[in-house]
Amino acid sequence: MPKQKMGEDLEDLVSKAVRPDQRLKAEDLVASELATAILSEPLSKIRHTCEALMLLDESERKSANITEEEVKESEKIYTLTATLRNAFIDKFTDSYGNVIERSATIPWPFERKEVEEWLDWSNYPIWKIYVESGREKERVLKKARELHDEGKPLESLYHVAEYRVTIDTLNRLKVQFVNYAMPRTAKLLKKIISLVSSSSFQEALKRLKGGSYGSQRQG
Repeated sequence: MPKQKMGEDLEDLVSKAVRPDQRLKAEDLVASELATAILSEPLSKIRHTCEALMLLDESERKSANITEEEVKESEKIYTLTATLRNAFIDKFTDSYGNVIERSATIPWPFERKEVEEWLDWSNYPIWKIYVESGREKERVLKKARELHDEGKPLESLYHVAEYRVTIDTLNRLKVQFVNYAMPRTAKLLKKIISLVSSSSFQEALKRLKGGSYGSQRQG
């Protein structure tokens, strides 16, 4: 056999041997994201489901009947999830050593003029500002009230949250967001999990639970 032909056959054999492993590793990654999502609190559940979707290529998304509209909305949901999870929390320690969360600043990833597109899920945009400096507080409040009086409550919320709002305000936003995002995320999770074998998913759960899942299932 010519040396060139032998080399081509060897490359073809190696290629065929490697590809199944690559697919298996990709499936394991998706399974791991889904298993983590199922075991997580709401915001993390949303995050990991969106990350599982990011791991799929176009053909896999089509196979799971995931539309382009769902992909686009998932990108928005993921960005907002990261924003709310990474809000800056101002803390202080009291005389007893307790760490107290005092206020929150939200790093919006969009401009104020885009709030209607990004915060359309906040159907009750109320807020409470937290600013210690009297002059700064009055300046922020004045602008926020102007926006509210102009019929722009979402822009008013955007404005104050860029500075400092109470922890209750942040938590209220998180609840509103979860109420919007969770049904959509659950629908995606159900579609994505159809692409993962039960064995891969069970192994992912087993790894996350330190091996206890597999032993419980066998028992």
